[in-house]
Amino acid sequence: MEQTAGLPSLHVRVLRDRIARYGINASQVLEAVETLGGRTVGQVLEGERRFPLQVRFRPSDRSEVERIRHIPVMDHRGHLIPLGELAEISTVEGPAQISRENIQRRITVEANA
Repeated sequence: MEQTAGLPSLHVRVLRDRIARYGINASQVLEAVETLGGRTVGQVLEGERRFPLQVRFRPSDRSEVERIRHIPVMDHRGHLIPLGELAEISTVEGPAQISRENIQRRITVEANA
C-alpha cells in the first residue's frame, strides 16, 4: 500500500473573535503565515530578464511551532501582536502524498496472492 499519511503539517486556525478585538483582518494573519514558506514581494530586473523577489523566514524561525507563535502581526495602530494571540497553531499529521488519476484522488493497494 502506498504511504498516504505521516508527513507533519502546520495547522493554523484564525481566531476571529481575537482578530476583531485588535481590528486585524484574517488576510493579514494569513499573509504572515504565507511568509513562512516564501512570499513574492516584487521583481528584480537584470537587463531584459526578470526574477521574482521573495521574502521568507529563516529555517530556525519556521521550524518550531513556539517560534512561529511569536511572529509579529501589525494592527491598525501600528502595534505588533504575536501570531499565537490571533490564531491556534499546531502540528498535525498530514498526507505524505496525494496521487491523482483523471482529476480524482487515487490510493493503490497491492497484495501478494
